[in-house]
Amino acid sequence: LIRLIEKLLHRCTRILVGNSPAVIEQLRAEAPKADIRLIRNGVAAEQTALVKVNGVFQMICVANAFAYKGHEDLLAAIRQVGPQLPEPWNLWLVGRGTDKYNSWRVFGLGYRTDVASLLASSDLFILPSHEEGSSNALLEAMAAGVPVIATQTGGNADTIIPGITGVLVPVCSPAALGAAILAMAGNPDMRAKMAKAARQDVARRFTWERCVYDYETLYHSAIEGARAIHTAVCSPYPTP
Repeated sequence: LIRLIEKLLHRCTRILVGNSPAVIEQLRAEAPKADIRLIRNGVAAEQTALVKVNGVFQMICVANAFAYKGHEDLLAAIRQVGPQLPEPWNLWLVGRGTDKYNSWRVFGLGYRTDVASLLASSDLFILPSHEEGSSNALLEAMAAGVPVIATQTGGNADTIIPGITGVLVPVCSPAALGAAILAMAGNPDMRAKMAKAARQDVARRFTWERCVYDYETLYHSAIEGARAIHTAVCSPYPTP
């Protein structure tokens, strides 16, 4: 029902905003006559230095425990490649409902307010979603200088430049995800290079300042457009 209402509203809305090219394509299909704009999400540039956790290879996934976030795929991948990962290693799952996933070397931390500190202590960020608009968790990890692996869906493909700022893997493929985790775990130089490039790209394309500026520009143009329409329809005299 909510999805139907959303589609109906899209068809009678003058301006629609999407936060990734994938969302833009969906909006164009639903509202072909609307003025559709792309405004990417923005995050604060993190300058916190990475802090190792007693030599542990620390992986982290930040996502609430909804089925489409792909936690089961990640756990299946970890079961497959865990014995081949550098010792010692851990996986943190952060987000509402993740405390149900506690198992061998997997720690479901639930809802946390110290995600920035957890990212600063991590060696690898993993986002195994089946669908995404534009993930702020992914952007925050990249801004914090944590190398990333994500599924090739929605806005992830816009956020990550494959092989340069991170790694993209197919959706719902624990085997591919596991292989990517192994490759990243075994190559610290590659992780460092990608993390540096990712931080620079976030600072270029996904800042709060740019996001706010783009919305302010949109609102001003929308207000001016509404004034022009109101003047043309309601007044025979020009606006002073």
